[in-house]
Amino acid sequence: MRWLLALLLLPTVAAHPLLVGAVPDLPGSLPGDEGFAVGCPEACDLTGWTLSDGEGTWAFPNGTRLDAGATLWVAGDLATWASFKGFQPAIGLASGRLSGDLILANGGDGIELRDPTGHAVDAFAWGDKTVAGMSGAIAKTSPGLVYLRDRVGGAWVDTDRAADWATPREHRIGESSLDRPTFTVPSLTLYSSPDSSFGVLTALVAGSSQRLHLHVYELRSAALVDALVAAKTAHPALDLQVLVDADPVGQSASERHATADALRRITALGGHAWLAGNGRYDDWHLKVLVADEAVAVQSENWVDSGVPEDPSTGNRGWGAVVPGAEAAGWFASWMAADRASWDVQPFNLTRYDPLYSGWDRPAAPRTGAYGPRVPAVTLQGPLTVTPLVAPDHTQDPRADPLAALVTSATTRVEAQQLDLATGAKNGIGWSGPDPFLSSLEASARRGVTVRVQAAAPFASGDAGNQPALDELAAAGAATSVLDRAGIATLHNKGLLVDDRVVLGSMNGNHHSRSANREVDLVLQGPGAAAFFRGLFDGDWEGRGAPPDAGVVGRDLHGIPAAPVPTLLVLLLVVAVGRRC
Repeated sequence: MRWLLALLLLPTVAAHPLLVGAVPDLPGSLPGDEGFAVGCPEACDLTGWTLSDGEGTWAFPNGTRLDAGATLWVAGDLATWASFKGFQPAIGLASGRLSGDLILANGGDGIELRDPTGHAVDAFAWGDKTVAGMSGAIAKTSPGLVYLRDRVGGAWVDTDRAADWATPREHRIGESSLDRPTFTVPSLTLYSSPDSSFGVLTALVAGSSQRLHLHVYELRSAALVDALVAAKTAHPALDLQVLVDADPVGQSASERHATADALRRITALGGHAWLAGNGRYDDWHLKVLVADEAVAVQSENWVDSGVPEDPSTGNRGWGAVVPGAEAAGWFASWMAADRASWDVQPFNLTRYDPLYSGWDRPAAPRTGAYGPRVPAVTLQGPLTVTPLVAPDHTQDPRADPLAALVTSATTRVEAQQLDLATGAKNGIGWSGPDPFLSSLEASARRGVTVRVQAAAPFASGDAGNQPALDELAAAGAATSVLDRAGIATLHNKGLLVDDRVVLGSMNGNHHSRSANREVDLVLQGPGAAAFFRGLFDGDWEGRGAPPDAGVVGRDLHGIPAAPVPTLLVLLLVVAVGRRC
């Protein structure tokens, strides 16, 4: 009987056409601001099929045929749909209207897909409405929200319940669907905060003459803006494009003034500044710079604590510079598309910060007790780099690439995380365990050495990461909270899996992977894991630590970093650190 019960609980797959998508309300108040989609599990002819909301009816044009697995969107107005970069292929609603006006109500409605005999074969409801043929409704409504039927193994789920539409990601109109390349590069420059990030980034900016495209959650470092301004001044034709999140979480009035001042300085020289809203993503949380034919990706914001001038204090974070026209071109392409999306607007000082009247720049960089400083290193390859862009590549916990990477570990896993989560959920009804934490626990249980270091609680009375650390410890992982002189906050999102490295902006929770615009890099090649493992070991032990003695390469100043005894490496690191 158990096998029969399990069989009955499996998602079913329909052979007939299905409703597979709906967008009741596009942002704004343009005409025809809605759309729906029909998919065919098997090849089908939609001639004579209709859609009804109980008041109006619309028929598919004669001869409308779809291949197996194909989706066709029907938009209220094709021009409006295209302006939001709506899903394709699409046809216009008016092209086959039979009677009445088919209007998908924003606050709630129900629609039925009917076969040529008038029989309703599928239905979908949202908001405060229900419809015969579907149990329940997706309650959440929002301009730009896209309801999509879930898929398992590529097949649409069809159980006639609202749960069929509870996807792990809240989809939005105009969302991207990026490919997932892997680049082989001859070298990589690896760096960290507070040790070397300022020197790496300012050198990269100063050496650029063609393009500087920066997409970053927060931009408040006057010294880093100085570097951008100097590069634009030296090369007037340089294409300077800067995008920041329009409303970072917890931003104070003084921080907004600092951001306004930075963007004002950039636009005053002919650069372009953009403000990203929360239309397609909850937060534009990435930290990416394209500089001519190189790309820098890191965990840290362009603020004084994230990229400090004085490396004696600051946040802990990791970064990498990837050289090569292929990688730079790939990043620059989708970043340009993001700047052209409907939820991004040009910076306007008065609208962004009406109270701005100038900004008092700090007199001197902060100092602290962090040391010894670990210099950046340029490793010689070949090395491989695989970008992971959220939510395109990471939205589905059933195929989470970072969870899969941890699950593949054979020897060891080290994770250094600002924010961990024990569970995941969203506003359209999906919930589940956090896939990243689950993969760490599973690896620990099967005997892999797992060490996880997390940030301290964010406020008094806040449990912070402790519940996640407790779960990990119960599974056999070693855990700690970073406590090291000179480190303001463990802001890192770093991961080491055997000989592979993951760094970038994604926090250790599914929300970061499914709702934000984020970028990570997966690095593999000689010395990459050893460099960051040396940093991790030093943080774990609460002391300064050089990269592992096995690292072979050259630092940014061309000084060899050959294998030498640990004590000698430490002395070299301290000496080089004083010169950098």
